[in-house]
Amino acid sequence: MIKISNTTINDCVVLTPDIHKDERGVFAEMYKRCAFPQFIPFQSNYSKSSIGTIRGIHQTPYAKLVTCVSGKVYDVCVDLRPESETYNQYFGINLTADNLQSLYIPPNCGHAFFATTDCVLYYQQDSVYDSEHDYGFCWCNPTFNIVWPVIKPTVISTRDKNSCEEVIKKSC
Repeated sequence: MIKISNTTINDCVVLTPDIHKDERGVFAEMYKRCAFPQFIPFQSNYSKSSIGTIRGIHQTPYAKLVTCVSGKVYDVCVDLRPESETYNQYFGINLTADNLQSLYIPPNCGHAFFATTDCVLYYQQDSVYDSEHDYGFCWCNPTFNIVWPVIKPTVISTRDKNSCEEVIKKSC
């Protein structure tokens, strides 16, 4: 069974699986098309990050389903859809290997995460990645007013630094 919970962002939801543990280990159904039919995966990705890494905010025209399978991350969905009632708002959640929750990021919303420990994310997309349609926004943009974990980011890609350069000088 997968529990689906609404968030403060339109169409953004959290999927919480039943976790079964016994002497053999752990089992959980992470995604079922019949439980969440609006999402049909086309590509799966693996992302490993060290503590202090921040990635994003990246906006793409396709949806993502993000799960932390090792460690812990603070994962964020930013509503970048001008027609949405929750435009420029964000929802953040601690995804962990222990809770195995997944965050569904709707199409055209931004996605970012901050590694609060060394971590591995597994995420699926409902379209094949296309760099032509991947837009970057600064992770500390004051428009979004994201409350990040207290730890200061120590690892930021050149691309993400470049999308933040002026904002970082002024507000981070």
